Amino acid sequence: MSLSNWDYEQLARNPTATIPAQQDNHYIYGTNGPVLG
Repeated sequence: MSLSNWDYEQLARNPTATIPAQQDNHYIYGTNGPVLG
């Protein structure tokens, strides 16, 4: 799995987030649950 610049930006904002396989949808799972980026 490769990380895009968008993914790195999201991880920088929320280090506890995980990035799912379906990166096209850009879902971030943080403390508030799934959030569509």
